[in-house]
Amino acid sequence: MSIVRIDVLEPARAAATHQAKFSMPCVLGLIAVRGYAIVGDFNEASSCNPPICAFMDRVTMVEDPETESAYPERRLGKITAKTPDDSVVQGRVNATHYPSSGSSQ
Repeated sequence: MSIVRIDVLEPARAAATHQAKFSMPCVLGLIAVRGYAIVGDFNEASSCNPPICAFMDRVTMVEDPETESAYPERRLGKITAKTPDDSVVQGRVNATHYPSSGSSQ
C-alpha cells in the first residue's frame, strides 16, 4: 500500500513526542510561547504545557488552493494571525528548493 496523502488539517492534540514534532499547532505554540522551537522542546509540548496548549487550541489550519497546486515544484507557506487588538498580520514563504538540496529560499 502506498500513502498518497495524510490530512494534517484536522486539529489534534499531540499525544507523543513523535506526534508533536509533526504538529503545526504544536510548533507554532512553542514559537509563540518561547520564541523558538528546538527538538528537545517537544517532550514538554507533547505533555501539554498549559500556555503552549492554550495557543495550540487557537490555531486553525485550512487548505489553500494556491499552495496545493504549486506543490511539488514550490513549497508555499502562508499564515494569517489575529492579534489581541484585532489587527491582522499576514506572512508568506515561497521555497523553490528542498532544504536538503543546499539551495533554499
